[in-house]
Amino acid sequence: MTGNMRGGVLLQQRDLRSN
Repeated sequence: MTGNMRGGVLLQQRDLRSN
């Protein structure tokens, strides 16, 4: 479960950076 949350955070950071 922790790994899944970590992946989501990384994806969110990438999205913010792209924007």
